[in-house]
Amino acid sequence: MRYIRHTIGALCMLAGTVTAASAQQTDTGILPFLNMPSDARSAGMADAGTLLPDNPAAIYENAAAALTGTARGGIGIFAGPWRSGFSTDDVLFGAGGYYAPDSKNLVLAGFRRISGPETTMTDDLGFPVGSMRSQEWSAEAGYGRLFAGRWAVAVTAHYVRSDSGFDDAVGGVMFGLHGAYKGRFRNPDKGLWSAGLSLMNCGPSMRIGGKSYPLPLRLRAGASATRIFSRNHTLAGGLEIDCLMQSSIFNASIGAEYTFLRHGVIRAGYRMSTAPDGSGSHASAGCGFIAGPLRCDVAYRFGGDRSSPLDNSWQLSAGVVF
Repeated sequence: MRYIRHTIGALCMLAGTVTAASAQQTDTGILPFLNMPSDARSAGMADAGTLLPDNPAAIYENAAAALTGTARGGIGIFAGPWRSGFSTDDVLFGAGGYYAPDSKNLVLAGFRRISGPETTMTDDLGFPVGSMRSQEWSAEAGYGRLFAGRWAVAVTAHYVRSDSGFDDAVGGVMFGLHGAYKGRFRNPDKGLWSAGLSLMNCGPSMRIGGKSYPLPLRLRAGASATRIFSRNHTLAGGLEIDCLMQSSIFNASIGAEYTFLRHGVIRAGYRMSTAPDGSGSHASAGCGFIAGPLRCDVAYRFGGDRSSPLDNSWQLSAGVVF
């Protein structure tokens, strides 16, 4: 049974077979699903739209940005794969939402889950002795506050659990700190802009397989602007710079979103990365449809390096804002 013992130890140390290989390639630490896209709107802009207002998935981006828009609340669902081929395995599913009971306070919540394919385990002689399936999930909650009508701050708390499918699951708590400034053009009817900063995945290290591993700490800074040209035509753009602290990998994204005839949306963006294998650099495109409070969006990532598991992958999200 030596083979089984070795396999169990490796699974525990890597915190799940779904994400372990990519964690080693990009050196982003454990639980890299925490940095996967959760909003097709932002993903279509190559992750440059995290500060856009009225985003139901704000708890996964800059939570304070939910206080910079005009909507009082929103709720949505999303799905996107860890790898390029479509399968019910290796797909991150989740939901998120926010609600502002008044003009100054904000509450947020969310849930994410990803599971790996079922793997058959064998003994030294090659006979099957069972199967395993890794699972990782997180549950989120947050609170935000608007000061002086312009400055928004938010704190988010996340419980993360990782189960290799063969041994005891491990869990931990992490936090996010977010800030945003809500600006306006000279004519407020022509649009708005915002800038923000986030420190994400803060918390104590997790012990996996007898060893301690730091969480994938991430620092984000960005800005967005929305310009209303007429009732039927709106242009939005975003810029973001982020750093994965454990590996000192820097990423920069730029993207744009055009809304036409009040219902159709097209997006595009590009992301540059200092990752040594080039896996972080990519172009993205997306589209969407708006029908009253309902938004449906799809995005596609064009990989520039086949070593990245997220190359040539899609992202879907749907939600309502009110």
